[in-house]
Parts: sequence; structure tokens; C-alpha cells
Amino acid sequence: MDAMKTRQLPRSDIGAFIGSPRGVRAFEDLQGDTAQIYKAVNETSFLTIEDSPSTGSERKFTPVAGDLVGEDGGANTTYSLSLAEVGITAGGYGDEASTIKVTVDAKGRVTNVDVFDLNTDNVTEGLTNLFYTNARARAALSDGVGIDYDADTGEISLDTDDDRNVDHSSVSIIAGAGLTGGGTIEESRTIDLEAIGAPGTYANPTSITIDQYGRVTAIA
Repeated sequence: MDAMKTRQLPRSDIGAFIGSPRGVRAFEDLQGDTAQIYKAVNETSFLTIEDSPSTGSERKFTPVAGDLVGEDGGANTTYSLSLAEVGITAGGYGDEASTIKVTVDAKGRVTNVDVFDLNTDNVTEGLTNLFYTNARARAALSDGVGIDYDADTGEISLDTDDDRNVDHSSVSIIAGAGLTGGGTIEESRTIDLEAIGAPGTYANPTSITIDQYGRVTAIA
């Protein structure tokens, strides 16, 4: 707004259209008040939206595009200011069966969320605790003495060509003291306690004899 140019009328000019001396003085006072009011308005700092008329002393309020949204309700009403939407759906993301990747802008706003199923296809493998695979499990095994191992199929079998698979039919089981039975292992063998007395019930015996194995060998 350009500076308003004013000039106070002299009393003689005022008296040309106001016949009362009191009216002339009142008009002179009114001219002075008007000039002071204009000066106060023109020099006072105030806030205005960007498309408001300019007076030269205003501070323009302009919402930053993409960050803020302003809504002018008109004269003598409310000017509403709110955050601008960033194009993401409001709500919760992620659960016990999924993991998420969040994109944040320079203002700290979440602008994108990617949701991934929580499985080994979407989780990076560590350096120490590696994922299980059949190939790794099979590679961790190897042949041993008398054992064949196929790393391609994971099959384990006895090595029938190994010279340690010999005939042990001549090996014998010996029945020790107090036992009966025994013999070579070419057939089944039965080991039993040796009979050492007559079985039965004895009332009020006067004495018993027990061997080193805890067996009663004599009753009197």
C-alpha cells in the first residue's frame, strides 16, 4: 500500500462548508486524529496470509508446500493450519509374522512402509548362526570307519566291503562262578543262576549260611 498523502484544511476552508465555530473546531480535531490513526496502522507489524493486500508493514504467512496446509475461513474468522499428508495410509504395520522397512524424510515423517513376511527369504543371514539347509547338513557329515555316506542324498550305510566285518562266531560267552550256560555266539545262549539248594519255605530256622553273592546256601 502506497503512503497516503494527507493535507489538513485551514480553518477558512472548513468554515466555507461548516457554519458553526464549534463544528469547525471539531473538524480540525478529526483531521488530526485521522492522520494519527493512519500512521499507527501503517507502521504496526501484523501477520497476513500471502494473498492479502499489502500495507508495507505486514509479515506474510505462507504454509510451506508439502509440509503444511492452510485454510482461510475469511475475514474475522479462523485461519486453520494443519500438517500436509505424505501419501501413506494411517494405521499399524507389522506383526509377529512379518517385519517392516520404514522410510523417513528430513522432517522425521514416515513416508513409506514396506512389509515383509518374517521368513528366511526376507531376513539376512548372520555370520555365526547360519540358516539350515539340506545341503549344509549333508556337507557337515562324512564317511567313517565301516560307514559309507552319500553327500548328495544324505544316505548313510554300512560298508560291507570293509575288512572289519569279520566272522565272530568263534567268540564265546563264559558263565562265571554261580552261573550256568555260556558257549560260542554262533547260536543263542542262556545264562542262569546255578541251583545250590532245595527251594521252599522254612519256618523258624536256627541258622542260615549265605555266600559272597548273597545267596542262601544252607538252612538249619
